[in-house]
This record gives sequence, structure tokens and C-alpha cells, in this order.
Amino acid sequence: MAEEKETEWLGDSLEVVKGFSRKAKQDIGFAIDRLQRGEDPAGSVRDLKGLPKKVWEIRIQDDSSWYRVAYVTFVKGKIVIVHAFKKKSAKTSQTDLNVIKQRLKEI
Repeated sequence: MAEEKETEWLGDSLEVVKGFSRKAKQDIGFAIDRLQRGEDPAGSVRDLKGLPKKVWEIRIQDDSSWYRVAYVTFVKGKIVIVHAFKKKSAKTSQTDLNVIKQRLKEI
């Protein structure tokens, strides 16, 4: 059995996720747990467009909103949650993309 990967949360990402709906928090937690065990995460996960390759996002939707958690897995074997946000439209805002880019520079 593979060793479970550590997860590191940058900036206010963890606090933002704590403010998501109950269902979104459960789905995100399940997806991160699968990542930590080296499995494919649940939910829709893909490269985040407009950013360097290897920045992935967990995509969760409930009846009222879209939720995103951007992460990378190449930092010393850790899963690093770079940014979490709630979307109001189909397009990711430039502000959220800028936050991700800035936090990537920090690591």
C-alpha cells in the first residue's frame, strides 16, 4: 500500500472551503482523500486552462453554485491546494487566475 500524501493549503484556501455548502465540502474532501491515497479523485478534474500544466482543479457543483479547488502534486510529493473559490459564471475570473499564478510563484 502506498504512503498517503500530505496536503498543504496555501493562503486562505482551507478557510474558503470551510465556507462552501455541506455537499461541496463533502465532495471536495472525498476527492482530496482519493488524491492522498494515489487514486483518481472523484468529481471532474482537469488541467486548469490558462495556467501552467500540472495545475489541476477539482470541479464540484451543487444546486446553487460551482466550486473549484486548484491544486498541484509536484511539490516534494505533497498535494498543494493553491486556491479555492466559488464561481458565479462558467468562466474562471481573471482575479482567481491571478491568485493561482501568484501562489505558484510562492512555491
